[in-house]
Amino acid sequence: MMDERLGRLLVRLDSHLAHARVRRKWAACGAAVTLSELVLFVVRVATGWKSQSMWLGILGAGAVTAWVIWIQGKNRKPEFGELVTFLSGQDKETGNLLATALEQKPNPETGYLTFLQSRVIDQVIEHPDKDLWFASVRKKADGARNLQIASIFCLITVLFLSAQPPSRRLHRVVAWFGPEIAVTPGDAEVERGNGVVVTARFGKEAPAEADMILLSSTGTEKRIPLARHLEDPVFGTSIPEVSEDAIYRIEYGNKKTRDFKLKVFDYPSMTRADASMNYPSYTGLTNRTIKDTVRVSAVEGTKITYNLELNKTVVKASLRSKEQTLALAVKTNA
Repeated sequence: MMDERLGRLLVRLDSHLAHARVRRKWAACGAAVTLSELVLFVVRVATGWKSQSMWLGILGAGAVTAWVIWIQGKNRKPEFGELVTFLSGQDKETGNLLATALEQKPNPETGYLTFLQSRVIDQVIEHPDKDLWFASVRKKADGARNLQIASIFCLITVLFLSAQPPSRRLHRVVAWFGPEIAVTPGDAEVERGNGVVVTARFGKEAPAEADMILLSSTGTEKRIPLARHLEDPVFGTSIPEVSEDAIYRIEYGNKKTRDFKLKVFDYPSMTRADASMNYPSYTGLTNRTIKDTVRVSAVEGTKITYNLELNKTVVKASLRSKEQTLALAVKTNA
């Protein structure tokens, strides 16, 4: 039988975790209902299909699930394993102390704890950080409560939007929040030689046609018509290969976007590898350098020095094999 004082303390601490557990489950339930209602709303906007019974069915299932969660939490008997684990995460010494205190059982013959056992219980009851324990579990409970409130707010928002005619709602979103044009990728970095797909999505009213003006760093200017698929408000084109820095913009009607930058970069790559062969004296061979090679054969004891040239300056480099990694000394031509 657990010491009465220890039991009261642990029950008070565990009650906060129990509340946090229930609120987290409620928040997950609310998130599931919100997502389901949002899917129905998207289907309604896209297809016009509407089912009032399904809307109510999802809300009813969520309410029943929330009630079951509450009943389970209410009937749950205190189990202090989770509490010990949680407080161990905050302070390992505290967790060890609580775990030790939970192991103390009265002597079956006398029905009392020994002096040392009572001392362990007293250390828990009189621990100077006891207030911090309560602060930690309350913080966890408060976080779960905030999560639940956010879940409820999202659900109410979805239900509110769903109650409006989709056409009116979508029109308001586009008119007030949608940008007139969104260009992808905008300002971007591209590996030299790679291609780029440029798209322009129009938010309010799509124009009849749109062009991309591409200006390379050498001064060459190209006008590329953007293609549109049916009534999709997205226009697009592709640049098969980008070999130099460029600037581009989208022109439509009598309007145009700002200039976007495409910056070309190169990944470090090896351009040359010279191998210097220093043979052991017993071979009688003359030392030599093999130019621009990545494969060499040599007798045992030969010292090989590689001089590797890269296309750009790097901070560090290494030579790796299955067995080991060798750090390389970095030198510049400056």
